[in-house]
Amino acid sequence: MKLRKLANKFWLWLGVAVMAAVFCLSPLADGPFLATAATSTTTYAAPDYFYSENFYTDIGVVDYNEYLVELQKTSPLKKVTVAVIDSGLDNTCHPVFDGRVDTANARNFNLTDGRESDAWNDDESGHGTHVAGIIAAGSMANVQILPLRVFVGTDNTITFNAFSSAINYVCQMAKQLNIVAANLSLGTKGISEDQADFKTEWRDNLLSYSPYINRLRDAGVLPVVAAGNVNTKAGEVASKSYYAFPAACAGSLAVSAYYIDPYTQVKHLANFSYHNDCISLSAPGWQIWSACCQAAAPASLAGLKPDKDGLYQYDGHYLSYRGTNDDGTPLFHLRLQGTSMATPFVTLCYALICSDPTKATADALGVTWNAKVDTVAPFNYLNPQHKALLLNATDLYLADEAGKTDTNFGYGGVNVSAFANDQMATQTSKTTEDVLAPSLPAYEDYVLPASDEIKNWANVFWVLCGIIVVTVLINFINGRISNRRKRHERE
Repeated sequence: MKLRKLANKFWLWLGVAVMAAVFCLSPLADGPFLATAATSTTTYAAPDYFYSENFYTDIGVVDYNEYLVELQKTSPLKKVTVAVIDSGLDNTCHPVFDGRVDTANARNFNLTDGRESDAWNDDESGHGTHVAGIIAAGSMANVQILPLRVFVGTDNTITFNAFSSAINYVCQMAKQLNIVAANLSLGTKGISEDQADFKTEWRDNLLSYSPYINRLRDAGVLPVVAAGNVNTKAGEVASKSYYAFPAACAGSLAVSAYYIDPYTQVKHLANFSYHNDCISLSAPGWQIWSACCQAAAPASLAGLKPDKDGLYQYDGHYLSYRGTNDDGTPLFHLRLQGTSMATPFVTLCYALICSDPTKATADALGVTWNAKVDTVAPFNYLNPQHKALLLNATDLYLADEAGKTDTNFGYGGVNVSAFANDQMATQTSKTTEDVLAPSLPAYEDYVLPASDEIKNWANVFWVLCGIIVVTVLINFINGRISNRRKRHERE
């Protein structure tokens, strides 16, 4: 009898332990499960466009912000957060960041240089500050920036552990902070199909990065990823396609860079930009001005002479002197180029759509929604805002038939004018059919055998959990019945 009691207790506690483990492994226990940030009733001021209003005008951001300024008089804007996973953010170097940075939740995930987890504002290269500045300058204060430092040093050294930890943190905090997008102006070295080990490299990178991209999408966060850069001779675009990861993962919104010919005003693919059949959108990426962190700027103008355009060359970059900050430190704007600079323009546009309380559904966004079609690769975990952004891209010069995607610009140049003018449903540049049947790699190219294996093992795990729980209940009930029967016999 003692043995039976001990056995019953063993099974009971085992069941409790299993159920606790199940709860801990469930998505609800992955992080703080709090309600989405409440709608703000604050009236936000229109952005000043500190650097160059031309780019923001070209992609429809000026129009959209004017619309949002009027809209918020009657409909409060949604407070949204974008995570900038980069080299950190020097939030004291420029007034564009005043009140725009979530300093309470910002983190440093690359500890290889001895800095602590709260050293997120130690931006040594200026890359992250520059990227975040593009977003801050084109949006109102309802768009908050969450800087997550994964690069160290002036050469932007990164570890996979820093990358994965930052992604996991974004997923953990997504609901609490209403994180709608993760700006990933980063990636692996490009690989091309003529490489002998292309298939191996492709598969290894997919195995490494796809789980994290899928985690972001499962958490409701859009990964906006730089397509990557290649060194070419001046004026030459790379003759072959290169793929960088995580931009080439299904579920990423991969961004190439274009420049505008100053004489013809025609947009062309930037010579440094990767181009391939995974590109989603294109955005300005040539000679982009943005915030300059103090680590990338001179302490004073002493010994520096401006050129004929009034620009200063410092540490291999062009700077524009804009006066002094409140603390007396020089205020500079920094000019950089790359798909890293194009990516935050797309992140910004997506954040504006997510800020708009009138565009929360597929119908309001003017897009057709078919869950059976729109949730498979290359639109893995697609949402209506993402699809609407693709549908309303501005046509650029496309080598193929007009209205189709191509390897340079994807669906075209990012543009949100249609959302401001409420013309989404009448956009004729792209059709629903074009989006659902793009000229991108087949779905099978993205699916790895390991994916199904993992799912099968997960199914086995849950079945075993169910068997154990049922066994525990049967033993518990059987023990209670047996005890009652014995008491009845004694009576």
